[in-house]
Amino acid sequence: MLLTVRPLAIDTFRENTVLLSRDCRALRPERLAGVRKVEVRAGGRTLMAGVVICDDPALVGPDEAGLTQPAFRRLGVPAGSEVRITPAPPPRGAAALRAKIAGATLSDAQVEEVVHDLADHRWSDIEISAFLVACASFMTPEETLALTRAMAGAGRRLSWNRPLVADKHCIGGVPGNRTSLIVAPVAAAHGLITPKTSSRAITSPAGTADTMEVLARVDLNEEEMREVVERCGGCIVWGGRVNLSPVDDVLISVERPLSLDTPEQMVASILSKKLAAGSTHLLLDLPSGPGSKMREPGTALRLRKLFEFVADRVGLKVDIVETDGSTPIYLWELSRDFYHVSVRHRNHLGAMTATSQYLGTTPSLIDFTAISTYGTDAQKQLVPGVKGLWSGNTRRDGSIKYTGTQNDRDIILL
Repeated sequence: MLLTVRPLAIDTFRENTVLLSRDCRALRPERLAGVRKVEVRAGGRTLMAGVVICDDPALVGPDEAGLTQPAFRRLGVPAGSEVRITPAPPPRGAAALRAKIAGATLSDAQVEEVVHDLADHRWSDIEISAFLVACASFMTPEETLALTRAMAGAGRRLSWNRPLVADKHCIGGVPGNRTSLIVAPVAAAHGLITPKTSSRAITSPAGTADTMEVLARVDLNEEEMREVVERCGGCIVWGGRVNLSPVDDVLISVERPLSLDTPEQMVASILSKKLAAGSTHLLLDLPSGPGSKMREPGTALRLRKLFEFVADRVGLKVDIVETDGSTPIYLWELSRDFYHVSVRHRNHLGAMTATSQYLGTTPSLIDFTAISTYGTDAQKQLVPGVKGLWSGNTRRDGSIKYTGTQNDRDIILL
């Protein structure tokens, strides 16, 4: 028996979720005992989704399948279409997951199965976490190579019909290090095709894509990305929007709350995105020092060798530069003078010093907990000695409004 699609105004972020009535006529809730996922089929497309049983007939009726926003968008059928829902079979990579947890080395075929499941959203966050932790404990260079190839092949692969397509990447970890925003346009201005794709933050408050989003849209689709590259010679976009190595975004969404960013996952994440973006030459910045991701020189050397090993075997020419991540970043072009200093974060309202601060040739410490900020209560006192920024896009609608209908201020202040 078929059910009718009913889109729901519920955003479950990355997760596909389907709501079924407890009186559902096509699939009795009793059949779902012990089942975490269901298959939703419509128009030749299959979607994996978690299932929630609903007792409110106003949300979903016995003949309906309520799809949350991510599930409805990915299924791609109009409201009112007929769908068939059945319990999902076990993931193909379940055996590979158990083997990795036990400390085994996975074959290329097993890694392919894992990536296939992740691309189809067949694993729960618990299973993804188990896989990531197991890989953090033990992962060979050959497994990293297989994971890179499989992730690059799981989504779109761009081609620019050019013999040299340049890219630049920094592994991050150094506050304020946003050289990619400078290097990419410089390379494009010199005639190099530079379609730079960047990830959201993993272990820091803001990644390159998050910082660029302060200046311009980064969630461009493939057509928009190509248009920008053809017109400007390069771009800086979020790779997740153009479906490049989509498994990487699945892994990052679980890595971030766990603060996991292992060398093997880092290599597979970066190089799979560059391959999928059509890059042929990559300049890679590896900062090391007490305040960076690579704290010890020996760790940076091991990571460099792993990058070179994988890049060589996937046909990507890479030039790796090890930089000093232990010293402050200087703004050499600024003259010694008084400046207003601001703190910004992609999901919060910014704060700026009420008075200008002197910035000279030596590092300056600006303690926002001890000085006045511009405006009224720009910071929130959390505990004595600790202040925080106000949450910004409270309605999660992609825009921040202070006044008018659907503004973000009222949710904060009222």
